[in-house]
Amino acid sequence: KSMLRRCYSAKYQEKYPTYKGCSVCDEWLYYPNFKKWYDNNYYKISNKTSQLDKDILVKNNKVYSPDTCVFATGFINTLFIKCQKSRGDFPVGVYYHKANKKYEAILSVFKDGKSNKKHLGHFDTPEEAFEAYKKAKEDYIKEIADNYKDEIPSKLYEAMYTYRVDIDD
Repeated sequence: KSMLRRCYSAKYQEKYPTYKGCSVCDEWLYYPNFKKWYDNNYYKISNKTSQLDKDILVKNNKVYSPDTCVFATGFINTLFIKCQKSRGDFPVGVYYHKANKKYEAILSVFKDGKSNKKHLGHFDTPEEAFEAYKKAKEDYIKEIADNYKDEIPSKLYEAMYTYRVDIDD
């Protein structure tokens, strides 16, 4: 139901505009087909439920389908969430530090169930700060992939290991 709501509810898309233009493949519009895929792909890690994701395997994907979707725990899914509204004018992971008139790179990391900010340094340009963020974020995603390698689907592991952060993420 949630997948269909994301794709076809104008009210939902007003609230969450990132879902505008999304669709469900014809095969999954017939519920027994989706249910079969679900039963073959759903998993839990330490009693943590998984969420259906459409754009970890295929970045910026807009179609829910067997080839483009994977289940990921909420924690893994949050590694890929874009925060357009809260980012401001700078690239992802970059903030302007008024006191020293430098650009700061900050990575959010999760430790002991809490989100922590990891300061990556101060830089003269937003591009330099972004490069530091990009390397740290990609390394962090690989670290998480390695930590869960034996518990997640291989296609999710591969997608995490080859994921590239872009400046417009």
